[in-house]
Amino acid sequence: MFVPLFLIALFAILQIITASVTEVDDTNFENQVFGDPGTYSLVYFNSPYCSYCRQFDPEFESLGDLYRGTRLNVFKIDGLHNKRIRAKYQLIGFPVVKLFSSDGTQVGFYNGKRRTPEIMDYIFEATGAIANKIPSYVNRLDNYEGNTEDMKLNIFNHQDRDIFVAFFQPWDKKLGNPYNSYFERLAKYYGEKEHEPRTEFYGIDVTDSKSTELMSTFEVGQFPVIFYLPKGRSADEKYTVYKLPENPDSKMIIDILSGKDIGQKPVNLEEMERNIAKVIQKLQIEDITEEEEEEEDDDDDDYAVYRDL
Repeated sequence: MFVPLFLIALFAILQIITASVTEVDDTNFENQVFGDPGTYSLVYFNSPYCSYCRQFDPEFESLGDLYRGTRLNVFKIDGLHNKRIRAKYQLIGFPVVKLFSSDGTQVGFYNGKRRTPEIMDYIFEATGAIANKIPSYVNRLDNYEGNTEDMKLNIFNHQDRDIFVAFFQPWDKKLGNPYNSYFERLAKYYGEKEHEPRTEFYGIDVTDSKSTELMSTFEVGQFPVIFYLPKGRSADEKYTVYKLPENPDSKMIIDILSGKDIGQKPVNLEEMERNIAKVIQKLQIEDITEEEEEEEDDDDDDYAVYRDL
């Protein structure tokens, strides 16, 4: 069966995960999970048929690299097909996350939000383990110490490379995970490979007060949204960006980089800014005119009162 090259590339890229979680089974569970004295083990029991598990997988898998070499070990196990472990821990539904000490004692059970940052908070409170600092391949406002002007200069002046700019809320399931979102994984893939010309990724947290200026520049009104600036833009096209369709995903980005039309819409930011300025100016003129008319009406009323006197 023939498989299109772009699908092979998509599969390869999506397998690049910024984490490494050890998978165990019925035969080695105790030796692996309880085999490191003085440490804790966080175990994720899942099922291949569980839709909640599929949503949770990238959030949990981020923990592998985050806690590599610390006092916390991270494991996962298919709790459905490994029947001995399923019976031992009386697993009924999935996903389930348990915390064990090195002697095999269960010391905790995580039932909070299924997001990496919240799990990290739980780990610190329960074990004191501190996560490693994992480098991000996505350019964020923090990289520029909140200087939006410098970020804008890099976005619009690097016309020799493809650029993607994503605006999202931190709790967004697809883009909000700073450790393992598809946007981060794509940025890692294109960042580690020596692609020429380079492809750059910018991530803007819309809840950050410093993002206001960038949101205004791109006229962002809904989230998530991703804009594409193609390489080879002329000076006249410097501020022309392409807005990806609603609900953007990794396949859209890979398709657009391969030259496909995915329904992206061109937006001239300078022209849009001029049009908005004209509308604002028109509204201001109308407000001034209305105020002047109201003042004239007030003068007429005063004159009428004076004559009556």
